[in-house]
Amino acid sequence: MNTAEKMGEIDQRIIDARRRAREASEAGNARRAAALRGVVTRLTNQRRALPLAWPVARNEDDAERMEVVERMAPGWERDRAHGALCYDIARGTMADVEEYAARIIAANLLPDLPPTFTVRDHGRGSHDGWHVWPRDPSESTSRWVVVESDEAEVRIVFVLGVAPDFRWRDGRGPRVEVGGHLLYRLAGSWFTFTRHGIDCGSFDYDETTSPVAVVEEQSRRAIDTRDRRAAMVPVPGVPGLSPRIPEARIATDRALIEGGGAVTFRPGGFGTGYRVTRRRPHRHAHPAPEALCVFYGFESLWLDPMDCD
Repeated sequence: MNTAEKMGEIDQRIIDARRRAREASEAGNARRAAALRGVVTRLTNQRRALPLAWPVARNEDDAERMEVVERMAPGWERDRAHGALCYDIARGTMADVEEYAARIIAANLLPDLPPTFTVRDHGRGSHDGWHVWPRDPSESTSRWVVVESDEAEVRIVFVLGVAPDFRWRDGRGPRVEVGGHLLYRLAGSWFTFTRHGIDCGSFDYDETTSPVAVVEEQSRRAIDTRDRRAAMVPVPGVPGLSPRIPEARIATDRALIEGGGAVTFRPGGFGTGYRVTRRRPHRHAHPAPEALCVFYGFESLWLDPMDCD
């Protein structure tokens, strides 16, 4: 048995032990649940102790991914990527990915696609949650298709890839990962559901869900969220953020600040958040912009930055 097969076997035993521990806990058998959690710990340590090994390619797409890793990841990064590929090996193929991409592009001609939506094919590329950059196919195995509506001000960026081996159980699982980024425009600015640094995307499907169903569900999600945020009041003067709060919360926030408390605003993902206080909490805090002071009805306020990474 090679390293990849050992990893797969241990992974399956860990999953089974976790399931049995959960069942024992739900049945009120605390002793058995604790024993099974100990089994999970031992198996996890066994898995970490396995040497990193290069897996055996099952198809041309696996071989392509291995070549990309070997070319782009030098030294220890390459070794770690080799180990990851031992259990993150493709079941589907890029042909499956291209087939689903073709379904998205063809959906532009279907009468049941939401009106005003158009489709743009970006081929293989990279994305930061906002824009797509084309890349050399030899350096990317992700397929990108953008479905958007200028009238609805909604953008759905499909990110298609081969489903990895760890999503397969008992010989079943998806062949294509259908993920991506969902964006909507409000008051001239674009907002994304993807929390940068935390999420890989805004939604997650597979090839069994039709592109039309994805577009309908995600566009409705974006429009509902935008309508809800549009009814809120924008809070001015918070650096780098565009927070909105219900109008009824303004008085509550003001009373909290008046009583010596703090109102906190955090980014949707990694970044810098701020606590708004009436008194300077420490030397790293700085005066709040006048717009924020006027918004809450104070002559002066302080912004206390905090790391949200």
